[in-house]
Amino acid sequence: MRTREESQDQFATTRISELKKEYEQINAEWLGFHYQIAFYFSLAACFIEIAVSVIILQQQLLTTSVPIYFLKYLFIPTISNIALLITGYILMKNQQLSHMQRLYSVSMMFVLICFVITTIHNISSPVYALYILPIVITGIYAVPHLTMQTGILSISLFLCAEFLIAWNPYQNTVFESPLRLLGIVLIFALLVMFTLICTTGMYYLQKKNIASINLELEREELEQKLHIDELTGIANPFGIQYGIKPNK
Repeated sequence: MRTREESQDQFATTRISELKKEYEQINAEWLGFHYQIAFYFSLAACFIEIAVSVIILQQQLLTTSVPIYFLKYLFIPTISNIALLITGYILMKNQQLSHMQRLYSVSMMFVLICFVITTIHNISSPVYALYILPIVITGIYAVPHLTMQTGILSISLFLCAEFLIAWNPYQNTVFESPLRLLGIVLIFALLVMFTLICTTGMYYLQKKNIASINLELEREELEQKLHIDELTGIANPFGIQYGIKPNK
């Protein structure tokens, strides 16, 4: 016969498992929406680039040949984003991966999509502010290390796109334009700030969720004690009376 402590431990373990499944279900629903945001974000970027291409051709603002322009600013980013979206979808639907691995897959995919877009269109430094979006979106999962690593990857790719990749040969560098240097410093500070604030917020939100779970367990344990006698394990007559007591 199980002891009272063993029964309580089993009850707590079962309830924690149920609550964990509920949280994972909510995260799974948000994960699907997270992927949709990345998809429509990529689609919007493609349509904007097509519209910009039409304007540039009409105004004869090209500084290179038409085939090279379409290759560099339309085909390569579009194909890259499609490849990322397909990979992200496969990983998101892969049941062999853990729930956390799927969260990481879609979060990192979104950061890489931002990397493609900002690398191609980094002629203006404010475009790097797009990296804020994947950082903020991970906040819904209330997983601090996911938000932190998403922020670190975003900042790393932002610096890589600015200092290591020269997609547009006519673009002014930070060493040639003090105004661009100021913009890059401000974007860097903004990304660091958002990463720290969101990660800290997720840390306290996670603590709040744990406290809520503990309160729920305590409440249900009290209800169980009210209805089940701890010594005999049978229905508590006082609990029965409480349960059938009419509302006034």
